[in-house]
Amino acid sequence: MNTAFVFSGQGPFWPETGKDLFKKEQVFRHVIEECEYLIKRIGGWSLKDTLFLSKSDAKIDNTAIAQPAYFAFQVALFTLLQKKGFEPAAVIGHSTGEVAAAYCAGVMNLEDSIKVIYHRGRLMERLTGKGRMLWAKLFYEEAKKILVEYPGQEKVSICAVNEPSSTVFSGEVESIKNFYYYLLDLEIGAIELSFNYGFHCYLVDDLCPELVSSLRGIKASSHEIPIVSTVEGTFLDGERFGEDYWSANIRNTVLFRFGIEALIEEGINNFVEISPRPLLLGSIDECLGYKDVEGLTLPTLDKGFNDFDVLNKSLKVLQTLAK
Repeated sequence: MNTAFVFSGQGPFWPETGKDLFKKEQVFRHVIEECEYLIKRIGGWSLKDTLFLSKSDAKIDNTAIAQPAYFAFQVALFTLLQKKGFEPAAVIGHSTGEVAAAYCAGVMNLEDSIKVIYHRGRLMERLTGKGRMLWAKLFYEEAKKILVEYPGQEKVSICAVNEPSSTVFSGEVESIKNFYYYLLDLEIGAIELSFNYGFHCYLVDDLCPELVSSLRGIKASSHEIPIVSTVEGTFLDGERFGEDYWSANIRNTVLFRFGIEALIEEGINNFVEISPRPLLLGSIDECLGYKDVEGLTLPTLDKGFNDFDVLNKSLKVLQTLAK
C-alpha cells in the first residue's frame, strides 16, 4: 500500500477526545492504559483522567501534559489501524509527532518513547509566555533571504516549513511583533499565530543540554517501517534517533515539506493523518500539487464528528487502495 501515516505535532484536544474509541475498542484502550502506567510512573499524573475530564478540569493546554497525551493518543490510533490490517509504507512525524512516528516505526520501545515525550514536554513548558510564532506567505528560499536582510535576524528563527508557499517563524514575543510589521511593510502576507510558545528557535538552546542528559540510556535501533525525519527532511536510519536527535528535534526547523516530498519521490502519494483532528492535510495537498502528483489525504478523527464515522469512512478508502 503506497500510503504513509502522518503524525501531526501538538494540536488541539477537547474534552472527552476519543472516549468512544476508549470504551468500544479494546486495542485502543489497552494502549492508553499501557501509556497511563508509564506516564504515571515517570510524571505522577493520570493520562486517562486528563483525556476524559470535563472541560472545566482539563489541563491539556499545558504542553507538559499535552505532549505525552497526544503521543499516547496517536500510538493508540496507529495500533488500532494495524489491528484492522492497515500497515503504512512509511511514517513521518511533525515536531512532537516524531516521537510517536519513531515508536510506531519500531525505532524505540514504548518506555523509552514515553521518556522522550515526557521530558520534551516538561522542558518545553518552561517556554510558556516567552515566545510567539508567525506564519508568512513566503517560500522557504525567500524566507531565508529576507531573514538575512532583516536587522533583527538573530531574534527570529525559521520554525517550520510545512508547505511550499509559506514559512513559519518563531522567537521572543516582541521580536515576532517587530518582524510582523517588517513583513507588512514589504507587503508580504503574515499572520501572528495564537500559540503562547516560541518553539524550534534560539529560545530552546538552553534546554537542549538538559534534554540530552535526561535521555541518556535510551536505545534507538533499525526500524521495521521506513521513517522520514523532519529534522533532516529525508529518510533516516532508526539508529540515528538517539538523545542528540531529540535535541535537534526541539531546536531545528521542522522540514515537513521536504519530508513529504521525499515520500512522494518514493512513489508514496496517499497520506493518513494520525491525530484527533486533521492539521496537516492542507499542507500535504499543496505538496502533492507542487510536485504535480495526484494523491489522497485522509483524516482519522475530527472535532465535532463521531469517532467511528470519520475513522470508518477513511478505512473504507484505505481498503479500496489496498486492492
